Amino acid sequence: MKRKSHFRHTKSRKISDDDYEFSEEYKAEDSRLIEVEGSLSPLMSFISIVLLILFTMYLIAVKHSGGKITSPKEAISDFFMPMRSDYYEMRVDEDFEANTNEEVSKFMQDNGYSDSLKTSAFNRNTAMYLKQEDGRSVTLPGSYGSTTFYIKPKKADADLSIHITYDVFAVTELADGSLVKMSEVDCSDTTERKCLDNIDELLNGHILFFRENCNGKYSGLIENGEMIYRTSEHMDDLNASGEYKIKVYWIWAEYYEQLVNTQADGALFDNSDQQAEMLEYIKNNPDEFLCTAEIGAIPDGTEMTDYDILSDYYDNGDKLIIENTKYFGFNVRTYAE
Repeated sequence: MKRKSHFRHTKSRKISDDDYEFSEEYKAEDSRLIEVEGSLSPLMSFISIVLLILFTMYLIAVKHSGGKITSPKEAISDFFMPMRSDYYEMRVDEDFEANTNEEVSKFMQDNGYSDSLKTSAFNRNTAMYLKQEDGRSVTLPGSYGSTTFYIKPKKADADLSIHITYDVFAVTELADGSLVKMSEVDCSDTTERKCLDNIDELLNGHILFFRENCNGKYSGLIENGEMIYRTSEHMDDLNASGEYKIKVYWIWAEYYEQLVNTQADGALFDNSDQQAEMLEYIKNNPDEFLCTAEIGAIPDGTEMTDYDILSDYYDNGDKLIIENTKYFGFNVRTYAE
């Protein structure tokens, strides 16, 4: 079964008229006068509310523009623009066309990913790419690489805190040849459904992301695929185009021991602190790493350093992924805090 690791892809108040009752003893002209006055009351209330909303929008726009708004029209325009674009755009610069095909392109279109490798004011999804750097044509245990994208703030001096989530998901092929996310496969058998649901979880433990890679030794584990990127802390990432280059490294460890033993052949870490961090992470997230008779269940008394036992469980996870997955989808979600 041939597989690829990527397909580059990686938001009236209705005012009813009040009922007015008038005594019959009022003269006709008085009644008409009162009726007119009564009808003006809800109208004036409505106008007041509209003006209040516009004024509030104006104040918000002034805040976002540094107090430079000069007219209500400018205020409204400036208010909605950052709401649409989340204050920044993002793009990828990888050679996507060389790593896709017709069925993958259709899958991307069906799932709302942008054809161009950048976001727009109205499309916040773009393709992302797990660049493979081990010389293989398919992704298997032992594969590794990096992924890069760029953030460009709407304002050059913006101080943004951007929440980033890296997510790998399984894509399988149905009987009719179409591609679908594993999580969307129609399956009535509860046991099989549970198995399929856990493939995505296993993928996000077997493929890990790190901030740093120094000659094959990793540091800065991105736990649960989530990180906060503060532009004020990464001025060295800023290029001449006003973009922040965000690069992280990924690896699919071939053996369990490589994750938890600095002395293992091909160990990911070279110091005990990184090893201890990974051991704790696996202990807290077993369903992302281990596949037993019940996925994620570890027999009582098992230690994270029981390499022989846990290596089998880790290998079971690899097997489950490979046997059920045709492609790996890769998605990056971002929003400014």
